[in-house]
Amino acid sequence: MRKPLIIIFLLGFISRGIAQVNDTVYFQNEREMMEFAFQNTDLQNLTDGLFLNYWRDASHVLSVLDTLANIQPIDEDGIYQFADICDRMDINGSMNKSDLMFPLFDHILTLDYERKMKLPIYAFDVRIHSLNSSAFNQTNSWTSENPFPAFSSNDLISTSLFYASIPADTIPYENVSFKFSLANTRTNSGRTLESLDLSVNGTQQTLLDGDEFDLSNYSGDLSVDFTFNFDDGSSIQRTQNLFKANPNQLDKSSFWDFIDNKESIIMNPGEVGINNPELQYAIKYGCNDGEIRKPFFISAGWGPWTDNYNVNEKLEWPSTLLDFAMYTANTEGLVENLNSAGYDVVLMKFYPPNASIIYNSALMEELINEINTEKFSNDSYEENVVMGFSAGALCAKYTLTRMEKKYIENNAPHPHTKLFVSFDGENRGANIPLGLQHHVDYLYKYEHSNNSNKIGAAMYGLNYILNAPLSQELLAYFHTETGNVDYPGQGASPSRQGFLYAENQSNHSFTSGNPNYPAFARNISISNGSSTPDINFNNFLSNHYPYPYETGAIYYRKHGYRLGRFHQWEARFLTHGISPVFTYKRTTGSLKWKIEYSAWTKNPMILDNAPGGIIFIESNPLVAVNDLMNFETLSFGGPQIDNNHLYSFTPTIFTHDIRNYDPFADDNGYLNYNFKDAGLNYDNLFDAQINNPLNSSNTIGYPHLSHPSNHYWITPFDALFTWDENTVHVTSGRKSQSYYEEEWSPARGFIKNFIIDEGEHWNIFLQDDAVGMEHTIYSGGYHADYIAQNNILIGENVTDKKEFKPYTIEPNATVLTMAASEIIVKDGFHVKPQGNWHAKIGEVACTKSLHQSVNNTSTDEENIEEFGESTNQKIRLLVIPNPVKDKCRFLVEDGQRIETNQLFEFELFDLSGNLVKRGSTKNGQELQFSLNPGVYIVKLKYYEKWLTTKYIVQ
Repeated sequence: MRKPLIIIFLLGFISRGIAQVNDTVYFQNEREMMEFAFQNTDLQNLTDGLFLNYWRDASHVLSVLDTLANIQPIDEDGIYQFADICDRMDINGSMNKSDLMFPLFDHILTLDYERKMKLPIYAFDVRIHSLNSSAFNQTNSWTSENPFPAFSSNDLISTSLFYASIPADTIPYENVSFKFSLANTRTNSGRTLESLDLSVNGTQQTLLDGDEFDLSNYSGDLSVDFTFNFDDGSSIQRTQNLFKANPNQLDKSSFWDFIDNKESIIMNPGEVGINNPELQYAIKYGCNDGEIRKPFFISAGWGPWTDNYNVNEKLEWPSTLLDFAMYTANTEGLVENLNSAGYDVVLMKFYPPNASIIYNSALMEELINEINTEKFSNDSYEENVVMGFSAGALCAKYTLTRMEKKYIENNAPHPHTKLFVSFDGENRGANIPLGLQHHVDYLYKYEHSNNSNKIGAAMYGLNYILNAPLSQELLAYFHTETGNVDYPGQGASPSRQGFLYAENQSNHSFTSGNPNYPAFARNISISNGSSTPDINFNNFLSNHYPYPYETGAIYYRKHGYRLGRFHQWEARFLTHGISPVFTYKRTTGSLKWKIEYSAWTKNPMILDNAPGGIIFIESNPLVAVNDLMNFETLSFGGPQIDNNHLYSFTPTIFTHDIRNYDPFADDNGYLNYNFKDAGLNYDNLFDAQINNPLNSSNTIGYPHLSHPSNHYWITPFDALFTWDENTVHVTSGRKSQSYYEEEWSPARGFIKNFIIDEGEHWNIFLQDDAVGMEHTIYSGGYHADYIAQNNILIGENVTDKKEFKPYTIEPNATVLTMAASEIIVKDGFHVKPQGNWHAKIGEVACTKSLHQSVNNTSTDEENIEEFGESTNQKIRLLVIPNPVKDKCRFLVEDGQRIETNQLFEFELFDLSGNLVKRGSTKNGQELQFSLNPGVYIVKLKYYEKWLTTKYIVQ
């Protein structure tokens, strides 16, 4: 089955390994520990820069790299894997995978069908040194606090490997070329690549550094032959097969053709409006066959809309589902990458986009139920991922929690969702400065013209969207609740109070430890705000730019005369004590009276100075008043605007829902919460235990690591992503230092990779769950499929992403685990009576391969693992007899044929994943091992696949 263009996920995140050191010696990270351990060895002179034992998972690395390097034709899927392994082994910093591969993202993910795609040819020519078995065993048994003894060249072995490929197997573009550049090669072998002889379907061309091979006139199946020529006269040949769409038949809109097939759900029959919204959705199928198997829901958030058609037309409100798909959901190619990973991407946008969350939630629930029903009918039980941008995150959170409650109490459909992603969700409220809200309110009440010109339409629109249901539900402070000079104050809209009450009502027995969040799904949060604020507001050059550096600053001022009368407008940020946030004054000519309108606050939280996702005031329709307050409206000069302050924020502390912090007790109302100091940005257990903020991650945090008590009382999320600077709300861009616009930020790529990594399609970690605990009455039992393109690890401590607790399959639960490479079972995995576990190793494709059940009541025959897409190509491994008393045979059956005298490699593992035996055997040869009673996993290499089954010793 053809795959779409493969762009392997680059810029991998920091490894989350658990470093083990003596209690009296501490290190900042695992690499530092290894540098200490080998400090007596002159690795710089003994190695060529790649030292395998710097990577703690070294046991199978060489075999993985050897397989990647020697498979023919080339498997392009190995690029990231090869680069990542080299990066981890690197001593000198010359193998950084991000520097190597990021330009590929930067180029390809911004392409359209008109610009030229330039696919790089990657090449790795490396020599890897590692400890021999004797030295390796010595390090494994080391008990001293001192570094390892000095190792010499006699203790090291060397392996040379060459890997090269083009990062694609299917190319859906016309204008494309292969590019050969030495910048895309990595070598430590001592020889240099000089040229590449490239042959495509027999057409030959020699490429030097920077040259390209044009593929514009090619289509169909392509056979690409490489000959890499080195300066020492040697050469290496490789072959790769690709498919290129026919230029004459290529539908240039096909990549987004799902937009043309959008469907909708309307809450009630009749005209769609603010109290009767519609959910528009479209699906890009992961397998391109129109069938749902692996849903990934993405919901849009708030948007402008009014009840006046002419106003909407003039201001081009609202945006379309296509706009959302291309410019928000697909930032950095997220939709393409999810689709390539096999996800059926379900894009959702509400219309109107500022209707109540409560109404929108009813529509989202209906859609999730429809998608789940279709998914189950396709014999797929892969659990959903549901992600919401901004207000869409609040809708998704409320929907999933309410569905869980309805399931528990009323046997309604289960949400069947494994992961909830809050992307800049205003979980504790949003912020539009009160001064701006009052500015809009004043303009509408006192300056609004009812004519149809654009100014009048804008004023009408600003007032409508400020007071729309969703706006009121989001804002932590709402202008109607602000006091005056005699009774200053601030508060949320009654509509927000109503939503919060409804949200609390969605809680159920399983949310008691983490209220208002889904209990059956893992919850993660992404914030576009800085994680390390600095309330030194005089430091304009702070790396949290454009963090407002002056509390209570007047950011908008307009003074002047019109018709002989003096007018004064001022709007300012929140500040301490009793202070105005908006003031309008004007004289009344020669009369003794003056007109004054003002709104006053008293000791508010200083949201206007909180670090968080930037909203440019001039591009936010709620606060586009700057364009309205000009001479066209008021007949005298433009306003004095301090551009240094023209930002609104979605506070970081609100998006991550910090629960244990009182800004009034600590910082006089400032949201001055440092996530690193609070221990929320560690990404591995070792650093968390040391608890040194300097060792924190700049991006990722798994809060439970450093909080052995209930971390949900600190933040309700299992994982956080927070950048080290304020970036633009939802789009994650950076404010340009030189002009008043958004520019590209590397945060965008990191966030995209974080989402995909947390979705766990490449490696799946099954931990801290009791599958079926909440689901025993669900359609006769709960079904869940976990299908990984690489490995599945099961146990109570297989990843730092979750709490370190067992993984249990409860009665009446059925779990399928299917992986292309390995299924590793460790301590803390339990299958209870009547619980069913299905396991399979084999090719992971869109259509699930045939497999047989493996459960705790299975017969010996049911322990067989099968491979292949049809019953005509079954390959299975038998252990005869099984259970084993003393002697047994490993027998491979391939369809109707039984191989004889074929020599196979095999490995035996215990259920903790420890290798206990490695060797080779002929098919059916009698073997005898001295093993303790228990359950083992036997892996046997059959050509290029590993067959796996259980092996029970009595």
